[in-house]
Amino acid sequence: MPRCLIIVGFPGSGKSYLGFQLCESSNFILLDDYNDPELKDLKRASELNLNVVITDPRMCIGATRIAAIKVLDKLGYEVEFIYFEPDLEACRANVLRRAKNGDTRPVNGFQQYLLNNYTIPPNSVVLEVYK
Repeated sequence: MPRCLIIVGFPGSGKSYLGFQLCESSNFILLDDYNDPELKDLKRASELNLNVVITDPRMCIGATRIAAIKVLDKLGYEVEFIYFEPDLEACRANVLRRAKNGDTRPVNGFQQYLLNNYTIPPNSVVLEVYK
């Protein structure tokens, strides 16, 4: 059974950085900020029995997380989650640093929305925001 590791956190928390690190040192492929309603890449990876890392800040919302688990179960994945703590100030500092390097993704309103909806299930793996 292939594994799916979902990394959850605010924009600027370090999801992509951790995802790239995990994929370099293991047999996972990365679906960074994955947002494909048709799930083409995920379905193809499942058909090939590939392990995947998905980075997705929306998975901090309970209903979104539950829906994703149902889809991943149907595709035959064993699902695991890693959460970043909801440290909004540290994430904003990281986003500002990225913007200075040319990253133009708008995230401030999205961060606030996530803050109001961020839930981490009990007994979850929780990491500090990369600084």
